[in-house]
Amino acid sequence: MATRSATSGGLERRRRMAVAAALGSILVLGFLLRCTKLNVGFWVDEIYTAQGASLDFSDCLMHRLYPLCYVLAHFMLRLGDSESLLRLPSLVAGVAGIAALYGLAKEAHSRAAGLVAAFLLALSAYHVHYSQDARFYAFAALAGIWIVHALFRAITRGRRADWASYIGACLFALSVQLTMAPFIVAAAAGAALWGLATRAPDTGKRRLRAVGLLVLCTALGSLGVVTLSVVRSDSPLHFVAGAGLDDHWADAGADAKTPLLDRHRRDPGLTGGRAHRLTPMEYGAYLSEYFRFQFAPLGWAALALAVLGLGVLWRRSSAWGAILLAALALFPVPFFLVDVRHVFVSRYFIPVLPIGLLLVAAGVAVCIEYAGRRSRTLHGLAAAAILALLAGDQAIGLARQYQRPLEEDWRAMAGCMAETLAPRDVILVGDDAPLAHPCLAFYLPRMRVDAATLNTVRYVAVSDAAGVRAALLRHPCATLWLVTGEAASPDTLEQTAGAVFERSGTFGAYALWCLGKPTVNLFPFPGFESADALPALPPGVELAGGDEARSGEHSLRIAAIGPEGAGPSRESGVRTPDSWVARFELLPDRVRLRNPGFEIWEQDAAPGWRAIPDGAGTATPSESAYSGRYAARLNGEGGRGGLVQIIDGCLLPGRRISVRCMGKAAAPDAMGLAFRFDEGADTRRIEARHPGGGEWCALAVEAEVPAYAVPGSVAIELWRQGDSEGGVSADAVSVEILSDEAFIDPTRNYVLSMDVKWEGVQRKRAPVYTSTKMMPERGSDVGQPGPVGRVVLSGEYLDGYPFEYVLYWISGTCDWHRIAVLVESESIPPGARNLALSVGVFGTTDTAWLEENGPDGPAYTRTVSVYEGEGRIWVDNVQFEPGNRPTPLAWGIREPHDERAAAVDWGAGEE
Repeated sequence: MATRSATSGGLERRRRMAVAAALGSILVLGFLLRCTKLNVGFWVDEIYTAQGASLDFSDCLMHRLYPLCYVLAHFMLRLGDSESLLRLPSLVAGVAGIAALYGLAKEAHSRAAGLVAAFLLALSAYHVHYSQDARFYAFAALAGIWIVHALFRAITRGRRADWASYIGACLFALSVQLTMAPFIVAAAAGAALWGLATRAPDTGKRRLRAVGLLVLCTALGSLGVVTLSVVRSDSPLHFVAGAGLDDHWADAGADAKTPLLDRHRRDPGLTGGRAHRLTPMEYGAYLSEYFRFQFAPLGWAALALAVLGLGVLWRRSSAWGAILLAALALFPVPFFLVDVRHVFVSRYFIPVLPIGLLLVAAGVAVCIEYAGRRSRTLHGLAAAAILALLAGDQAIGLARQYQRPLEEDWRAMAGCMAETLAPRDVILVGDDAPLAHPCLAFYLPRMRVDAATLNTVRYVAVSDAAGVRAALLRHPCATLWLVTGEAASPDTLEQTAGAVFERSGTFGAYALWCLGKPTVNLFPFPGFESADALPALPPGVELAGGDEARSGEHSLRIAAIGPEGAGPSRESGVRTPDSWVARFELLPDRVRLRNPGFEIWEQDAAPGWRAIPDGAGTATPSESAYSGRYAARLNGEGGRGGLVQIIDGCLLPGRRISVRCMGKAAAPDAMGLAFRFDEGADTRRIEARHPGGGEWCALAVEAEVPAYAVPGSVAIELWRQGDSEGGVSADAVSVEILSDEAFIDPTRNYVLSMDVKWEGVQRKRAPVYTSTKMMPERGSDVGQPGPVGRVVLSGEYLDGYPFEYVLYWISGTCDWHRIAVLVESESIPPGARNLALSVGVFGTTDTAWLEENGPDGPAYTRTVSVYEGEGRIWVDNVQFEPGNRPTPLAWGIREPHDERAAAVDWGAGEE
């Protein structure tokens, strides 16, 4: 007898160890599956969590009526502000939910059901997703398990510890999410109905007392949210339509005058006062989303197993059946009956997910037990087959979820903008992307954009082409960013973006478009896309396509080919051209006039042109234009007046220029073109006069601008004389520098920006060679890696002697990133010409002459030390432009935006 008891005890211990090992494996699996996307960018609700958590602790505690998520995130922020840390509490809650569901299913049915339920929850794609979400949904699922488990124990056993656990579960659930209140009421209603349905008189009294305790403990469990509501003077019913909302909620939801961005910044879920009511069809769609199966027959089989499991649990204990059925069926009922002012989404009802999996697990356990009654082999095969089918289907769902791109990738969008974001940039937000404002405002500071820049960035809401055009006209010299909804963008806005802006990328459901500030790219091959236009490339330099391009189809790959291919010669010691260097001559900078065709007018003034004499309204738009839509009509009575434009910069002094325009005047000498500049205290003018006749005629002047001309005095004038009969008009003004050499403005700064990556770039010193004998190696860096890769700006002085200016050093290995280098004006010699940009792995040669006394007199020995560079460099999207900071990539010249707007067909009725 003792032997049999010992044997059964040993068997039970082995079973417990096996169950513990299986549960541990399931928990590890669940943990690993929930660590895959912890470090991706936040979506909008997670951003609100991070913002609320960044408050002081007292403010964080009072931030919402459901403070738990914010309080935990507040303590996580003390460890760091990474996405992974803020999602860590949800990860812990998700894994804890797996363990808690095992305990619930074990008590409700068996250890087998507990393991199956935990296994299904560990593989649930829905639960995995929200266990990596810095919100409260993983906590809501855990709270649902705790409430059901504690409620069953309290109503059936009635111990004080069980009632205390139920009160704690209610407090926990209501601190997680206010929608847990209907779940608590639904589960409690099921327990109460079970207690009231008893027929035995003795147990009936006990159960009636239990129902009373249930009501009391549920009320005690609600004290937390009630207390916060009183302190905050905020009603828990603030989402209910017509519930007497205070001014804060009324402003956020119903005030039609409140700007769209401001309303969504206050609370994105409130939808302008519109009422929402949940329908049974929507709730059914949410259930199918929780228990989504890739193969439909498995979904129907799981539903059948859940019904079977509910029946089995009801038969074991009607309390289980009443509580679980009420939690599933009664939870959404209040939302069927009451209008609310917040949109419904499936995640608000996530507590039913573990309950449903519990029922499925109970059904699976029954099937496995039934098979085990016939044979142990059939028992094992049935368990393996059922679990393999369910696990395989869920694994496919998980794999598809992992491959699915983020729905909102605000971090990547902000990173794209931060590369070139400048003061006074304007972010246009489409009406289908209202959340862009709070999300970008959160992420841009994290991208190390300085506060001075962010304080000047403006957000403007646009809904159609008219709004975009108004922004182009209002901000002609700022970088404009446009955020639109990829899926639901109005056709007019999408077409406008495609016609005017350049697409910067798609980030989940949103697209980012950009129109940079006016600039010119002096690098002739920005993206190396036009292979036919590229000059002959030296050995070791070639176009790379496919995955080797940062954007577009090509990048430039530069690989060191070593001294045996070309470069410094070991024999001669003479420095030869580095064949592993890509060198491109820059384009010359040029004079850019503002509004040269007079296509842009604002209140009878042409932007870029100033009336002369000062303050006189001497020009109006004329539709009788030489080209385009408008010309400038020069008006006035008596005297001389017209328009003038000062030419910025210092490109013209020392060079010969040509100035042209088209003019129309009825009388001879009534209209003219003048080019002027100051020489010391004197002003010099070169003029061309119109011959009259009332027809369009070309006016042109050429001048040699002296090198000592006063910068800022160079200007173009369009003048009219006296009372010009029939009026005079001007159009199509242009300035050209009559030189073919590459030069830049010696008084301005320039910026080089480029995408670059490199691999194994380093240097090493070869042994020293001499003409007579081996000499000891010199230097302490023999064979050591160093910055042999370089980005160099080169050119010639006025006397033709070459110079080089190293802009950036490269060594080691680095993935794609964008660099920007400021080239200050004093770094470039005055009058520098034939400028070129070189990128590559460089080699150098040192030559030394040593004197030794021999029998025939002094002897000289030449010593050569060769540096060999090695590695590869990839370059893409190169831009060399005037200014103090980089702008978005320009393919040539980018004119002011109002001029671009004038050239776009905006459709009928658009002005």
